[in-house]
Amino acid sequence: MPEPALEQYRENNPVMNFRTFSTAISVAFMPRIISVFRKMTRRHTIDVLTATASDLRKLLDSGEVSSVELVGLYLGQIARHNKQGLMLNAMISTASANRVLEEARMLDSERAQKGPRPKLHGIPIILKDVICTPNFGLETTAGSLALKGLNATEDAPIATLLREAGCIVIGKSNLSTPAGSSSGSAVAIAAGFAPLTIGTEANGSIVQPAIRAAAYGLKGTVGDMIMKGTQSGGAAFDSAGPIAKSAEDCAAVMDILLPGRDFRSHLTKSWDGIRIAYLDYKTWQLPDSMCEKTPAFDTQHVSIRSLSSAATDSL
Repeated sequence: MPEPALEQYRENNPVMNFRTFSTAISVAFMPRIISVFRKMTRRHTIDVLTATASDLRKLLDSGEVSSVELVGLYLGQIARHNKQGLMLNAMISTASANRVLEEARMLDSERAQKGPRPKLHGIPIILKDVICTPNFGLETTAGSLALKGLNATEDAPIATLLREAGCIVIGKSNLSTPAGSSSGSAVAIAAGFAPLTIGTEANGSIVQPAIRAAAYGLKGTVGDMIMKGTQSGGAAFDSAGPIAKSAEDCAAVMDILLPGRDFRSHLTKSWDGIRIAYLDYKTWQLPDSMCEKTPAFDTQHVSIRSLSSAATDSL
C-alpha cells in the first residue's frame, strides 16, 4: 500500500494484541471459548499486515501462540474489513468459526503430543474460490451467482495436500478485477486476512495482483501442479501457486504442492549467478491498426528499460 493509505489503514486497524482482541472475536464467533481467551497472557503482539507464516511458525514452535489464537485473530480481521470497515470484499466465503477453531485445537494438541508437521502446521490459509472444498464446509462458486449453493463431490488435491500438511483453510477468496482473477487472494494477503493464500493463473492472474498488493507470488509450472478439482482456465495454460508476504513462505507452500522439489534450497539470499531479464516492449507492442499508442505508456517503459539496464549492470 502507498504510505498514506497504509497509515489510514493502521488508524482503523491498530496492531492487535490478544487481550484487546479476545472478547470481541469470542462473542462474534464462538461464545464457548470466551473464558479461554480471557485467561491468555502473551508477551507478543501480531501485526497481521506484516506477519509472515515463517514468523508465526516460530511463535507456534516456541509455544508463545497457539493455532486457535491465530485462527481467531485472522477471522476477526476478515470480519472487521471484508464487508465492514474498509469493505474490501476480498472474501467470498469464510469457514465456520466452530469448525476451524476445533481443527486448530486438534492441531495444537497434536503439536504438543507429537511435535509439528513440516513448516506450516497450524497456519491459517485462504484458497481462491475456484478450488473445490466440499469436505471443508465451503462452497466453490468461481465468483458466479450461477454456481452459488452447488458443491463438488470431491476436494481438489491442492486443498487436500495443504490440509495434510497442517494448514487451516479459513475461507475462499474473491475473483476477477482488472489486476487478475487472483485479486481476492492478493488483497487478502495485503489486508492481513491470512498469512498465506492460494491463487491460480493462466496468464498473469497470480503475479499481477501480487505485484499490486506488494506481495510475493509464484505460479507453479503448467502441467506439474495437480489442477483436478479446480475450475481451471485450461490444462495448457492454468496452474496454481501461493501469494504470500515472503519468498520463504512461497517456497514452503510449493514444497507442499510439488513435493520433492526442495524449493527452499533456492533461498540463498544471494544474487550470485542470477541475472535480471526484461522484455523489449516494442517487440511485443500491438500494431497501430489494432491498438492506438499511448505516449505516457511509451515514456514510462523507456524509463523502466533504462533503470533495468542500470540495475542489471550493477549486479
